[in-house]
Amino acid sequence: MSNALVVSEPRSILNTMSERYGMEPGAFEATVRATCMKPQKGREATPEEFGAFLLVAKEYGLNPLTKEIYAFPAQNGGIVPVVSIDGWVNLIQSHPQCDGFDFTYEHDDKGNLISCECTMYRKDRSRPTVVKEFLFECIRNTDPWKMKHRMLRHKTLIQAGRYAFGFSGIYDDDEALKIAEMRDVTPSSPPSPPEELQRTDRQEASPSAGGETGQKSSQPPVPPTQKGSGQKASTPPTPPAQQKREQTIDSDPFDKVFAKFDHDLAKAENMDELKVAWNSGRPAKDQVSEEQEGRLTKLKAKHKKRIAERLQAAAEAGEQQDDGGQDDGAPADDGGEPWDAQAFLADIHGRLKSAGTEQEVDDILAEVDQAVELGKISENEKEEHFTDAISDAYERMG
Repeated sequence: MSNALVVSEPRSILNTMSERYGMEPGAFEATVRATCMKPQKGREATPEEFGAFLLVAKEYGLNPLTKEIYAFPAQNGGIVPVVSIDGWVNLIQSHPQCDGFDFTYEHDDKGNLISCECTMYRKDRSRPTVVKEFLFECIRNTDPWKMKHRMLRHKTLIQAGRYAFGFSGIYDDDEALKIAEMRDVTPSSPPSPPEELQRTDRQEASPSAGGETGQKSSQPPVPPTQKGSGQKASTPPTPPAQQKREQTIDSDPFDKVFAKFDHDLAKAENMDELKVAWNSGRPAKDQVSEEQEGRLTKLKAKHKKRIAERLQAAAEAGEQQDDGGQDDGAPADDGGEPWDAQAFLADIHGRLKSAGTEQEVDDILAEVDQAVELGKISENEKEEHFTDAISDAYERMG
């Protein structure tokens, strides 16, 4: 009998996962790449990124074939593991210590949703984990968020599950989008020390300062100015380690741009001025994300409504208003031209037929709603002429 030691080869994560779902490794990889890791801007996930994705799926017992987990490409390379709501429910309910959860909603006096609270129970803890999420912090200008209660419930469940069971390294789609858009601001090499610190180091290392080369002086270095000399002592430079990073997950440079743009639009007193401010200060569409574009669209609608309400109040008070040369009482519009209902109807229907993204449909819907607010069309006219066409457009988007 041979006493030779038999060494088994380590099994790859691809073989392990493909066997779990009864598929050949090659077919399994092709299926996952086609459904969960589609190429973005011509770049496919590397073998290392694909392996990392499978390791996360295996760690949490999530099925990529049913899209309980999928990968979101990061801007600077790498991937962000994204777990769908079905995956989060699976993670929470399959945890051995899960003992159920409850939801509570908060509404204002008009019945508008404010927040959702989730109470998560564990069998091994005497007190539950309670997490509250607010609608204004979570809502996005996308079609699913029109179901506000349902989407906010999903967000609250995910965060409560994180706190109660410590899930880490996985995200929902909103979080993944923000992380993927962040750019790495870590310097490729350590920054050079400030000149003042370099001079001090050279003085400490010189023979005249310490007596022997390489020895530090027992006396502290003489500061550039002394108290009582009539000169103000210079403030020591901030060490590089304490310098503020350009961007973190909690800070978004777009927020500053958005706040300034909101301030500029608030100066507009009529639709003509609003149009000029919008066209001169609006960030280019190719420089903003889908979420940021939605925020800009809502901002424009807010200021249109503000101006329309001011003009209506002035008209009711009998004041004379001049908004782009229009007659008193006539609905204001962006260009100051006479309102043509037939042209508006034809334009909206034509754009809905050619719309290629949900964002385009969202923008068109915002224009129709604005026309209702300005009194150009009634709610009944909106229902009659546009509602079905808009619904068909959303359905075509999938």
